[in-house]
Amino acid sequence: MRFANIHDLSKLLALAGSIDVGFDRLADAAETLAPFAVEIRHPGDWDDLTRDEYAEVKLAAEEMVEFVTERVE
Repeated sequence: MRFANIHDLSKLLALAGSIDVGFDRLADAAETLAPFAVEIRHPGDWDDLTRDEYAEVKLAAEEMVEFVTERVE
Protein backbone atom coordinates (compact mmCIF):
# COMPACT_ATOMS: atom_id res chain seq x y z
CA MET A 1 0.00 0.00 0.00
CA ARG A 2 1.21 3.45 -0.82
CA PHE A 3 0.72 6.13 1.86
CA ALA A 4 0.25 9.82 1.22
CA ASN A 5 2.94 12.19 2.42
CA ILE A 6 1.04 13.35 5.51
CA HIS A 7 1.79 13.80 9.20
CA ASP A 8 -1.75 13.18 10.46
CA LEU A 9 -1.42 10.04 12.58
CA SER A 10 -5.18 9.46 12.64
CA LYS A 11 -5.31 9.38 8.85
CA LEU A 12 -2.26 7.13 8.67
CA LEU A 13 -3.78 4.77 11.23
CA ALA A 14 -7.01 4.64 9.25
CA LEU A 15 -5.04 3.61 6.16
CA ALA A 16 -3.02 1.04 8.08
CA GLY A 17 -6.21 -0.17 9.79
CA SER A 18 -7.63 -1.10 6.41
CA ILE A 19 -4.87 -3.71 6.24
CA ASP A 20 -4.57 -4.64 9.94
CA VAL A 21 -7.43 -3.74 12.28
CA GLY A 22 -5.00 -3.90 15.20
CA PHE A 23 -3.92 -0.38 14.33
CA ASP A 24 -7.29 0.84 15.57
CA ARG A 25 -6.10 0.40 19.17
CA LEU A 26 -3.62 3.24 18.64
CA ALA A 27 -6.31 5.90 18.17
CA ASP A 28 -5.82 7.38 21.65
CA ALA A 29 -2.04 7.45 21.25
CA ALA A 30 -2.43 9.19 17.89
CA GLU A 31 -4.70 11.82 19.42
CA THR A 32 -2.16 12.44 22.19
CA LEU A 33 0.69 12.80 19.71
CA ALA A 34 -1.17 14.82 17.07
CA PRO A 35 -0.11 18.27 18.34
CA PHE A 36 3.54 17.22 18.04
CA ALA A 37 3.45 15.98 14.46
CA VAL A 38 4.32 19.27 12.79
CA GLU A 39 3.38 22.35 14.75
CA ILE A 40 5.68 21.94 17.75
CA ARG A 41 8.71 21.43 15.50
CA HIS A 42 8.45 25.00 14.28
CA PRO A 43 9.14 28.17 16.26
CA GLY A 44 6.12 29.60 17.95
CA ASP A 45 4.32 30.14 21.18
CA TRP A 46 4.60 26.73 22.82
CA ASP A 47 4.42 26.23 26.53
CA ASP A 48 6.81 23.77 28.10
CA LEU A 49 5.27 20.43 28.93
CA THR A 50 4.64 19.55 32.55
CA ARG A 51 6.13 16.30 33.84
CA ASP A 52 2.70 14.67 33.62
CA GLU A 53 2.17 15.85 30.03
CA TYR A 54 5.65 14.65 29.09
CA ALA A 55 4.97 11.24 30.64
CA GLU A 56 1.66 10.94 28.74
CA VAL A 57 3.24 11.88 25.41
CA LYS A 58 6.22 9.60 25.98
CA LEU A 59 3.96 6.66 26.84
CA ALA A 60 1.85 7.24 23.72
CA ALA A 61 4.94 7.38 21.51
CA GLU A 62 6.39 4.24 23.07
CA GLU A 63 3.09 2.39 22.58
CA MET A 64 2.99 3.35 18.93
CA VAL A 65 6.64 2.49 18.27
CA GLU A 66 6.32 -0.87 20.02
CA PHE A 67 3.19 -1.82 18.09
CA VAL A 68 4.58 -0.82 14.70
CA THR A 69 7.96 -2.45 15.39
CA GLU A 70 6.20 -5.75 16.19
CA ARG A 71 4.37 -5.54 12.85
CA VAL A 72 7.44 -4.92 10.69
CA GLU A 73 9.85 -7.39 12.26
